Amino acid sequence: MGHSRFAVFFTYTESGATNMLAFNEAQAGQRVQTRVGDYLCPVAICYKPRDLAEYERWKQGWLKRRTSKFIVDGEDEAQKLTAALKGDRDK
Repeated sequence: MGHSRFAVFFTYTESGATNMLAFNEAQAGQRVQTRVGDYLCPVAICYKPRDLAEYERWKQGWLKRRTSKFIVDGEDEAQKLTAALKGDRDK
């Protein structure tokens, strides 16, 4: 990601993945901002699928893997986000 950009990968629990998909589907096309612990992610637009059949195939595959990532600026931000994903509030 370059010298100052980091990708923080994570896996949702089954219920978390279901909840995140439901939220994204309800907010499709709208601007949202995600908070993980004390870490506030940049504003993004929820994906709005054009082809519902293709989206359903993608959705079923994603629910099996349940992975995602955040792209952050700097190692400090990556460490803060990683700590928040782990539930460490003291880091």
